[in-house]
Amino acid sequence: MRNSGIVIFILAIVAGYALRAIPQDQRTGFVDVLGWLLIPLTLVGAFLFWRGRQFEARASAPTVLAGSGPQVLYLRPFRSDASTLRYVLQSLLTARMISGMITEEEQLRDAIQPFGDLVAIGRPGEKLPLPGAARIYASDEEWKSVVDQHMTSSRLVIIRAGSGQGLLWEMREAIKKVESRRLLFLILHMKGKDYESFRQQAALSLDIVLPPVREVKRLLFQVSGLVAFTHDGKPIFLPLRSPLFRRSVLKPMVPMFQFTLRPVFEESGLEWRKPPVSGAVVFAFSLLSLLGVGFVTLLAFAGHEWWTSRSAGNTQSAVFEEVSSSSSEPLLAPVAEQTKPASPFDKAESRFEKRIFSTPSLLAQIEKIVNSPDLSSLPPDDAAAKAGNIAQEFARSHVRSGLIRLPDDPLLAKLELDRKFLKRADSETCAAFAMGKISAQQVTQVLHDFEAREIDQWFDVSFQALKADVDGDPARSVHNERIRQTMQAMLGAMSEEDSATMRRVWANPAQSSKEEICWTERTLRGRIAGLDRSDQVMWALAIYK
Repeated sequence: MRNSGIVIFILAIVAGYALRAIPQDQRTGFVDVLGWLLIPLTLVGAFLFWRGRQFEARASAPTVLAGSGPQVLYLRPFRSDASTLRYVLQSLLTARMISGMITEEEQLRDAIQPFGDLVAIGRPGEKLPLPGAARIYASDEEWKSVVDQHMTSSRLVIIRAGSGQGLLWEMREAIKKVESRRLLFLILHMKGKDYESFRQQAALSLDIVLPPVREVKRLLFQVSGLVAFTHDGKPIFLPLRSPLFRRSVLKPMVPMFQFTLRPVFEESGLEWRKPPVSGAVVFAFSLLSLLGVGFVTLLAFAGHEWWTSRSAGNTQSAVFEEVSSSSSEPLLAPVAEQTKPASPFDKAESRFEKRIFSTPSLLAQIEKIVNSPDLSSLPPDDAAAKAGNIAQEFARSHVRSGLIRLPDDPLLAKLELDRKFLKRADSETCAAFAMGKISAQQVTQVLHDFEAREIDQWFDVSFQALKADVDGDPARSVHNERIRQTMQAMLGAMSEEDSATMRRVWANPAQSSKEEICWTERTLRGRIAGLDRSDQVMWALAIYK
């Protein structure tokens, strides 16, 4: 089936080019019909080729699993497995004509072959696996014990970053049971917001501090790399890259994996071999040079070749050496050099954190938390990074309760900022805000749409609330009778339908849609904005109490 697919695919492509070579005035209706028929024929060829490779992957798995050689365990969220349709369609894109049918998993398998055969847990219910790792199938009751067994016996454990309770359990088990030199986290084509979500989850659930997205964001605003671990468990981010002239046309990611894995090879005592120069890539750029448009490009990529080889050979090879507090060379320097200018949100957040650490009363509270044995034993840079994460959690827990301790001006500023927040948020985020279930990622995403002045004001009010709560400033009281009176007045000024909707949502939010909850909150905040100053203050205290 695989070979038949190749033949059909190639014949369809060749026939298509042959038909295009026929002059327009010599074409007949038959030629036009044949040209259209070549499109489904190309798809059929690509499908047969892909399906044949799936059958081959299923047939070869038992041999791999029964072998006595070393293995590499690959754990990933099942949603990262691409569909057949995706790979078939990729085969029709010129840029991916050759490499589009070679999966990322196959290329990872080839790159780590010196460590052993790549094995993975199969997706429940799948009939044919994705080409790449040999699949191990287990029931819902057995899969955890199967994973535990292979974590213990595998030479290397690679976990692809993502979300999901199953994956989170696997990462926790790996942190506890797999020695650091055998564990890798793979981050592949992750959007910035998804990486930030994973980074926060790693800090909270795994006690792992990864660099922020602004330090590792790469081409097309995506993050790709490996997270390796030193002997003492310190995570090190290794960006996924390789010299352009050493990238294969057929398997472009293999040399990228190989260059990034170099320190892992050396730490494990395995010989690392530099991927060969790609003749096809060199030919393509040489052709551009001969045409008179590629000379500068060749020089640029020659410099890129030298720099990447140098950084991969010198910087990454030192990753697993002991890191002392006197070390002056930043391990992530090649990444930091390509960072984008900080956004208004990043700047405001940075100033917020600095204000916390420069305020004696707040710093004293944080020091009580961070001066624990597990932090004091870390190098200064690591301790500072982890202290920053703890400071964020510390701040969030006090800002809310500190709002009712603020004077009128910052309290009303917060009320107006929240109204703008609700107006700019989508229905899901708006409803989560109204129900008090909004995540830090959702807040960050909406605040990025604010003006710089508004973002500064948001963090300034948050700082005042934090400090007021830590310093024990007196909480202000709420006059419930005045709230009830203004509530009745607001409902009375609305139409009967809107008033009834509001009452229903307040009485039973669990049975209301996100759109209804969002509408109710936006409407309420809009009505509050029309009250006089004293009533707005009273409502703010009632909301934030």
